[in-house]
Parts: sequence; structure tokens; C-alpha cells
Amino acid sequence: MQKFKEFSIEKTIKDIKSSPQYCWDDDYILWTAITTPTRGKRAVQLLLDHFNKKAKLLDVGYSQGLTIGYTGQVFPNLEGIDVDADAKKTARKRLNKLGLKTTLKIYNGKTLPFKNNSFDGIISNEVFEHVDNRQTFVRELHRVLKPNGKLIITTPNKLFPMECEFHLPFLSYLPKKLADLYVKLSGKGKSYDGVNHPFHFEFIGELERYFSVNDITLDVLTKYKKYYLGDERGAIIPLVASVINILKKINKTPLAPISKVIEYLLLNISAGWICVCTKQKSS
Repeated sequence: MQKFKEFSIEKTIKDIKSSPQYCWDDDYILWTAITTPTRGKRAVQLLLDHFNKKAKLLDVGYSQGLTIGYTGQVFPNLEGIDVDADAKKTARKRLNKLGLKTTLKIYNGKTLPFKNNSFDGIISNEVFEHVDNRQTFVRELHRVLKPNGKLIITTPNKLFPMECEFHLPFLSYLPKKLADLYVKLSGKGKSYDGVNHPFHFEFIGELERYFSVNDITLDVLTKYKKYYLGDERGAIIPLVASVINILKKINKTPLAPISKVIEYLLLNISAGWICVCTKQKSS
């Protein structure tokens, strides 16, 4: 099993607070710091499922370096790209302390500063919901991937009851003006700017414009130990995994249409989704 150099929770909290735009409230900061190891190790495992350690990879949206601090320890040919110059300073300090020389770059949020067909793979964790133009974002990821290259991408679900940015129930359900008011009244921020969680059909539809898409969310849930989900989400995960495994067995029976509907419903109320997208040779 891979061993990682890691920071204390206290150090990670301090680093998060160094960028005020990420400091919505103490609960969010603490949650992010506590779950950094599990999210980082999950990203490593997802990459190892699809790439060898010498692959040329790109992390789109490295932010303060919380996750790339783990992936960079396993993949020496990994680069990072982000739009936040202040966060880059924090990320650079974290990576330096880990002894990592991972290249970190800043871009304008529109055109990635790389040639066509540059990378074997790309990982983008919870960035999709923050971009202004989703089609441009996905098109650029497609452009810089090599033929048969793979994109591993995640995003939160608009329909999940507990919104993941501000941890306010049903926040993502609301129209923008009401969401702004809710955030302001909660004392956790001034507005709900820069966040737009997608529906499942929106997420998949945008990806399928350019890629062959495999939504692996339910598979990851059934292998929750491998992907550190139990450590992050608690006792509910083994229960959900058991339900999904039962549904898989039912899929082999005449009751398969019913189980498929239940799987569809589970996907649509999931906290978020993980997709592996392949760039076809002819595209």
C-alpha cells in the first residue's frame, strides 16, 4: 500500500484560511481539512486504475494543492492548472514541503495553455460546477488529451439535499436570488456566486458532446473501501453499497427493469458523480 507524506489537520486548516475566498465558515474549513486525506488518496486510486505512474497527467483545478499533494507523490509527470494565483502560492508551499517539483500553472479559465494532444490523462475534481462556460471547459479538456486519453471528472449533485459548498440544506435547489439571501442570512457568506451544481443529465450531456462517457459512481460506491469512501462518509456508505450489490443481482433476473429504475434514482440523488471519459481516436 502506498504511503504518503501528509500534513496535520491544523496545518491544512491554516492553509485553507490563507485564501479568504474559500473560507465560508469554520464547519466547511474543518470538513475540508478532515477529508483532504481521503479525497487525495481516492484521486490517486482512480488514476492508478487507468494510468501507469509514468503517464503525463494534468490536474485541472488544483486550488490550494490539497489533492495534488497526494497525486503528485505517485505521478512524477503530473502538472497542475488553475485560475487562482493566490491559491497557487499556498499550493506551491505545500508541494515544496512535500519535496514535490510538480509544475503549477495559472490560466485565464478559457483556453488551456497547452498544445493539442498533450496529455495521457486529466483529472478534475469538483471544478465543473464552478466554470462559467461548461461547453468551453469540456472542449478544452478534450483538445489537450491525446487520442484514447482519459478524463476523470467529478462534480456535486444539484439534487443532493445537503449542499456541499456551504453545508446548507436545499441551498442548491433555490433560484439564485433566494440562494444568495439564504447564504447571507446563514452568516456563511455574502452570496451564492460562482457555484452552479448540475443535474445528472446536464453533467453527462455536456461530457458526451466530446467523449465516450462511463459513469462509475455506483461502482465506486460498491468498492468504498478501495476508494476511502467509508472513512469520509461513514456508516451510510456500506448500506448503500449493499443495496447496489443487490440491484446488480436483480439485473440478471426478469425484474431487471425495476432495478434499473432504482439505480437511476440512486444516481440522481447521489452526493455527486465520478465519470471516466475517453477521447476517441477519430475525434
